[in-house]
Amino acid sequence: MLNKIYSAIFNSNNTVLFDFNNKLDSLSSKLDISRSKENFFELISIFLNDNFSFDKITLLLIDSNNTDQAEAVVVNGYDEDFKKGKIIKRSNTPVWNLMDEENSKIINFEKTFDNTNNFIDRYEKFDNSNHQFLSFLGIPLKTDDKVFGCLVLESFTSLRFKNIENEKLKLFSSRLSNIINWWQKYDTLRHSSMHDGLTDLLNHKSFVERFKLEIKRAERYDEKIVLIILDLDKFKRINDNYGHLFGDFVLKESAKILKNGFRTIDLVARYGGEEFAVVLLNTSKSKSFDSIKRIIQNLSNYNFQKDNIHEKMTISAGLAEFPLNGKTISELISFADKAMYKVKRNGGNNVSID
Repeated sequence: MLNKIYSAIFNSNNTVLFDFNNKLDSLSSKLDISRSKENFFELISIFLNDNFSFDKITLLLIDSNNTDQAEAVVVNGYDEDFKKGKIIKRSNTPVWNLMDEENSKIINFEKTFDNTNNFIDRYEKFDNSNHQFLSFLGIPLKTDDKVFGCLVLESFTSLRFKNIENEKLKLFSSRLSNIINWWQKYDTLRHSSMHDGLTDLLNHKSFVERFKLEIKRAERYDEKIVLIILDLDKFKRINDNYGHLFGDFVLKESAKILKNGFRTIDLVARYGGEEFAVVLLNTSKSKSFDSIKRIIQNLSNYNFQKDNIHEKMTISAGLAEFPLNGKTISELISFADKAMYKVKRNGGNNVSID
């Protein structure tokens, strides 16, 4: 009798895994590596939601530049403890132990407190005191024998996860590891082809392509956009006095100041040499003028310090508004250029809108 029961369970599990593997094949065909990061992980999130039972599921990816922290790129279900985008710092907790030990792990928290009467941690210290999960199933993501993240299922119910969920998660993680590895390599190549190697801003070619798209979108929705052309004042003296290495440092630091000063939706590019270009979406010159003045002031106040060299730098800017000052890229660039050179003729370190 027991043999028949075990056989039925075995056959049932095999059928579940076979069906699940077919679903993975379907997912793999949809996960085109050319998709954006948001779209790529959204498809993964939908698949997890449709094929696993949980109260919370989290996909973490270790920061390639700082292996002591990981980002939650997918969060499904309960999110009152943390949401997508959360940075998890390394600590002696199950999720980090999972990635370090490189094996799948089922942890059933039958009680909220450990033997020392402390709350049981999950991702970081004391994170379960107000969010009392009792079941935890996790598996590392790795490729070329290197762990780069993990996938974690959690439940408020004790003893929630069984071996079949563990087997499904293993299948999923194996497939997902390869797909994410391909996507990350492709995304690195795509990023390098679109961004300036020194400043990591958009390069001239990708900026022009994105600018054209934004003009078409603004035409369609009857919106205004602002082009800013900025040029560092008297930059040649930096290279002449201190050499090109310090000049590169000034360019990189100036790029950071500009990038941090604008919204994430705006386009910020190194247009060429010491010249930068920015496209502000869905705004006007009058609305953006004061914030641009503040960014110019921030740069002029910044101390460019490296290798016992201390320098100050200023920047000149000219604005053009679509469609008020032009309806094509060339018309807008010409208008903004003239406005920027007007500032330079008057001593620099300012912005002009006409």
